[in-house]
Amino acid sequence: GEARFRMRHEFHVPTQPTLAIADQYSRLGDYRLADGDIANQLRKSHIPLLLIQGANDETVPVENLDLLYQAAAGPKQKYRDPIAAHIATREENPERYDRLVADFLAPYVKASSEDAS
Repeated sequence: GEARFRMRHEFHVPTQPTLAIADQYSRLGDYRLADGDIANQLRKSHIPLLLIQGANDETVPVENLDLLYQAAAGPKQKYRDPIAAHIATREENPERYDRLVADFLAPYVKASSEDAS
């Protein structure tokens, strides 16, 4: 997952025994690291989901976009910007980004009477 990816590529820390130790400490708070499995949570959710990622993301593994998309049980759409880095998709092309988000939300968000006038 993302934790392993960041530990290896960003912090240059071995994942083992670090994750095993972190999991043991998290259990003190009645939580397991596995409970934070995003794909598992998406399998349970049926809310609309728009996934956006830059192809040059060095924070979140690029293949996560496809994994999360496949796991999502509800209405879903994905977009991978061919140029953007992490959280930079809107910066690369604001018009395309805004259109993508607006088009995705349109079936789920009703315009208020103030917006209609």
